Amino acid sequence: MQRHGPLKNPQGVRLTQSLFLEMSHDDIPPSYTMKDYDYEKDGVMYPSLRRLYMDCMDPTEHLFVQMAFDGDWDHWKKIKANDLLATKLKYNEWEEELSAKLRSTGMRGLVKQAQEGNVNAARWLAEGSWKSKRGRPSKAEREGKLRQDALLEKEFAEDLKRLGLES
Repeated sequence: MQRHGPLKNPQGVRLTQSLFLEMSHDDIPPSYTMKDYDYEKDGVMYPSLRRLYMDCMDPTEHLFVQMAFDGDWDHWKKIKANDLLATKLKYNEWEEELSAKLRSTGMRGLVKQAQEGNVNAARWLAEGSWKSKRGRPSKAEREGKLRQDALLEKEFAEDLKRLGLES
C-alpha cells in the first residue's frame, strides 16, 4: 500500500480529519480517501481506509493498524474517537461487515470440506449448527420482564378500580 501523505503534521501531532482527501487542508497532503474504494485525483491514488480494513480480515484490527498507521494504536483510537469521522466513515459498520465476511469465508471452507467428504463438516451444515440457539434468559432480562409484569399488574388494578369493578 502506497500512502501519499504523512500521518503526523510537522509538529508531530497525529492527524485525524486532515488525513482524508475529503477533509484535507492545502498545507498537508492527504493519505486516504473516505470512499469505499481507492480514488484517483490529479494522478495520485488515495487508498480507501475502509477497503484496507476489509482486506486485512483481522477482527482484532492489529494488522490494519500496522498497515494504515504504522502500528500506532493510539492514532487509530484517536480516529475512532473523532465524532465527525465516526459519522462520515461509519467504521462501527465495518466491524459488523467484517464479521459477516469472516463467517462467510468460514462457511465456504466448510462447504468445500463437506463436498470433499468430510462427514463432520457435512453434518454441521445439515444440522444448521451455525444458527444461534437461544439459551436461558440473562438475569437482567428476567428482572426486566418481572418489572414489566409488575407495571402491567399495577395498571390493570388501577383500571379495575377506576371502572368500579374492584371488590
